[in-house]
Amino acid sequence: MNFKTTGLLVALLLIIGAVWYFYPKSAVPEDASPPKPVTAENKNVFEPQPKDDQLVRVELERPGKPKLAFERMDPNQEQRGRENWRLLEPSPSLADGNKLRSLSSILATLQSRSRFEAGTQGQPTAAEAGLEPPLATFSVKDKGGKEYKLEIGKKVPLSSDTYVRVAGEKPIQIATRELASQIDKNVNEYRAQRLLACQPDDVTRVQVQAEGKTYDFSRGADGEWVINAPV
Repeated sequence: MNFKTTGLLVALLLIIGAVWYFYPKSAVPEDASPPKPVTAENKNVFEPQPKDDQLVRVELERPGKPKLAFERMDPNQEQRGRENWRLLEPSPSLADGNKLRSLSSILATLQSRSRFEAGTQGQPTAAEAGLEPPLATFSVKDKGGKEYKLEIGKKVPLSSDTYVRVAGEKPIQIATRELASQIDKNVNEYRAQRLLACQPDDVTRVQVQAEGKTYDFSRGADGEWVINAPV
């Protein structure tokens, strides 16, 4: 190696060292944390959200099936141990209070994880989401007469979520629960198992007709039962 070659190598090393020393470092500080992923928070489907204890009417409409309509008999006071809901449509009868409270609370507390405009940016259209027409329309009404109505669509693929849309609004929401089992129930599943809504302690008179005779019993203020007929 001659003197000229050695000089070139030294000069090259000096240039590399100068570039390394003077080149600006990354603008990101060494102790900076990596950006946190953005997570979507669940939001109420209805804003403002209906209050479960204020609901007095529940309706469920499904294409090709009879409309189900329920009404709370005593909206001002819960009666312990009594059926305080009744079925109005398709035929009047007592309703299972526990099932009706559960059904009404579904809509009152329903949340969604996202919402989108139908058919935009690769999102399904309203028809593809089962909302045109809807598979079911679920509505409740509170004591003040305000109605909350929800259109229910198909189940979101590969999840337990459901496409829904507030009636009268354009955005489709993804509700964070499966709703098919609720809208597919038969009316008999909501009927009360008891024939009478009264409690035994409330009964003051009993009348039975059998084989042409009438048997009449009454209870006085002292709680004792008396036979009025046939003797």
